[in-house]
Amino acid sequence: MAIEPIINNIPEFLGFGGVKIPQATESQNTSNDRPTTWGTNNNFPFFLLSLFSKSPIHANIINQKAVHIWGDGLMNIGDKKPFQLKPNVDDNLNSFVDKILKSYLIFNAIAVEVNFNIDGSVGSYVHIPIERVGLSPSKDKIFYYGDKDRQKVTYTYQRYNPALKYSDNNSKVFYFERYVPTVIEGKSTTIVNMTKVYPTPDYHALYKTLLTDIAITDFNYNQISNHFSPATLISFFNGNQNEDVKAKIIRDLKDGYTGADGQKLMIDFNHPNGKGAEIKPLTAGDWADCYNTVSDAVQATIYKGHEITSSALFGEAKEGSLGSTQELENAYEIWNNGYLRVRRTEVETVLSELFNAPIYFQNKPLFSATISDAIRIGIYTINELRAEQGKEPIADGDRFIASAVKANNAPTSSFKQEHQCSIKCANEEVTSKYLTAEDFDLVKDMGASWDDFDLVEGDVFSAQCRFDDESDIAEFILNNDITGVSSAELRALIKKELSIDITTAGLKKLITDLSNAGVISATFDNGKFIIKPPVADTKKELAQREIMTMYKYVKREEVEGDDLLPTSRGFCVQLVESGKLFSRQDINSMSTIFQYDIMAHTGGFWKDSMTGITYNHCRHYFKALSVIKKIK
Repeated sequence: MAIEPIINNIPEFLGFGGVKIPQATESQNTSNDRPTTWGTNNNFPFFLLSLFSKSPIHANIINQKAVHIWGDGLMNIGDKKPFQLKPNVDDNLNSFVDKILKSYLIFNAIAVEVNFNIDGSVGSYVHIPIERVGLSPSKDKIFYYGDKDRQKVTYTYQRYNPALKYSDNNSKVFYFERYVPTVIEGKSTTIVNMTKVYPTPDYHALYKTLLTDIAITDFNYNQISNHFSPATLISFFNGNQNEDVKAKIIRDLKDGYTGADGQKLMIDFNHPNGKGAEIKPLTAGDWADCYNTVSDAVQATIYKGHEITSSALFGEAKEGSLGSTQELENAYEIWNNGYLRVRRTEVETVLSELFNAPIYFQNKPLFSATISDAIRIGIYTINELRAEQGKEPIADGDRFIASAVKANNAPTSSFKQEHQCSIKCANEEVTSKYLTAEDFDLVKDMGASWDDFDLVEGDVFSAQCRFDDESDIAEFILNNDITGVSSAELRALIKKELSIDITTAGLKKLITDLSNAGVISATFDNGKFIIKPPVADTKKELAQREIMTMYKYVKREEVEGDDLLPTSRGFCVQLVESGKLFSRQDINSMSTIFQYDIMAHTGGFWKDSMTGITYNHCRHYFKALSVIKKIK
């Protein structure tokens, strides 16, 4: 509604205006020597980025889709081992592919600069954000916008075809986009499909819904911040002011308080002088309830538009609904077959073509660590489980796990006698587990040699959550350019990005540990951290920078005496003397084989069936350590 000068005390109404959604219009460009514009002022990709950055639900779905597609990482089709590649000096394979997946999911397109060595071989791959990409009508030329507004072309590239051999060493751009049929207003589908240059996201039908989600977030924020009612009457009792003053008052109020970012206002200028402005709420404030109702519908539409069968798969819990693992498995199976498998296969094909290597994403089944263990006991042999973990078969390993557990879990008389002596009671109704040296043979190939790792943190943290926090901080330091900042600035950044509090002393110690382990080169000069990556063979840098949590089987701190005693179980003796570290996956596999939680109860336990209390009966435990795999 246009603002008119207020005359004769006629109230001025300021209301919500209509929102015009940016259109993906394209210029009628016929020259391959210049880019086709994309949207009004060539800024449509920034609209797509704003949807990603401002809609929490949309951003979470994009991020989680990338995680689901990545699964357990890229593998070689031939030997089924992890695919190894250092794309460029700044990215490892994980971070590079993450950029590729985000670009694919936000824009439905991928752009990668391919740089060559002197001999014509590929030297590096560098991801190009789609918002920096311009296309010629034939798409055989790629233009790079170096400015923030997509107005100035900095570089022009030839489109890269991995099947061709190029005689020059000029950088080229590999470009891929996924076809999605759309209609530009006023044109038929056939014309659009023949002339459209730029990609269309899968979620293009959700533009209005996503804008509504953003508006709801803004509304709730401003309701809390401004304490204004959704509809308000403001009366000014100095109505004889000139029209310029009135217009400025209206303009300032409208800029500050109208629309989803503020309020709906009615302004009235009155004649009596000497009285201040008066503000009156006009409604009972039920707009918040209306917005909540709309919010629920918006969320459901967003998930549906993203082809998600259950929002619980993406961490969205519904009030009053407990759900079940069976329901989640069914929802995941439908979503996996209908969406994930198709998209993952498409990205696999694109990356295989780009890298000239047959690769695939290793699937990461839902609940693989919790649901399948109980099932595997009855249907898997020991060697089948070992094959799943990439281990060689063992003699007599073609027995079902359940039979091996039953045969090897019978407690010995010495163990039972020890129970009776320790509890000093006549109660014979105890259930116990006792692992022997023969049990160790079932898991002897699990784990990795201690000599293969460098220790980052010598002692386990006081609590597992603290250990996880410091691991997250270490990853944050490795994955970001942290240099020239003070300890206070870095602590504030960690607090903002990770929601983790760490002391200055703890932060300095963590950085020192990373530096001593060769992961980074760090100094503290004039109150500021100077952090640089180490100088290393680029092919080995990824392995050198990888921090992982591994577990060592050791004596509990509260127990006196040596690590091993003459009465120690054969299983514990073998595990302690193995000189190995174990991953959590190794320990979960042991629990599957021995049919109890070995992380909690280690080499043995006993349960009093009269009281239902389970007692640990082992002087050892799995101690968590932060380590880095050595370069070989």
